[in-house]
Amino acid sequence: MNKILNLPNVLSMTRIALTPVFVWFVFGNLQSQILAILIFTIAAITDSCDGYFARKNKTQTSFGAFIDPLADKVLILSAFSVFAFQNTIGWWVVTILALRDLIVTQIRVRLIRSGAVFSTSYIAKLKTVFQFIGIYFLFLGSLLHNIFDASQLRLLDGFIRYFIYGLVIFSVYTCMDYIVQYAKTMFKK
Repeated sequence: MNKILNLPNVLSMTRIALTPVFVWFVFGNLQSQILAILIFTIAAITDSCDGYFARKNKTQTSFGAFIDPLADKVLILSAFSVFAFQNTIGWWVVTILALRDLIVTQIRVRLIRSGAVFSTSYIAKLKTVFQFIGIYFLFLGSLLHNIFDASQLRLLDGFIRYFIYGLVIFSVYTCMDYIVQYAKTMFKK
């Protein structure tokens, strides 16, 4: 099989392909929004599966090392953009997360071009997990706002807001970690 079209890479590309479908359904009625959550969940599951199959089948490729985190960024930033568009979170959240991802992607590209080996750090993987959790909290809040009066959800809304603030801070921290690791790698040459 073509090295690029192995199962892990196809799963990553599927995650990218599911993103506009998820976005389309999220703007519909309640049933459509539930379907959007299901599509998002399927896309999120491909994130775990692609890495698992790449390690299990020893089919890790440089293309896969690039497309997997890119697929995560496309899915996650699209989800946060949806919530910003709906005024659930501020656009500043999306902007900071996008800038973080842009910087990290630039670092990855430079390292790939230089031939250096640079894999996703544990802390960056943890950041992705927290981002998925934050998105599910936002989904929960959105669904509950369709059912209950906003005054009944103040505590939940506050919790979600502070979780997202913490997530932004943690994301910036992971960016700084990448910058430090990049500097160490480049100074060793």
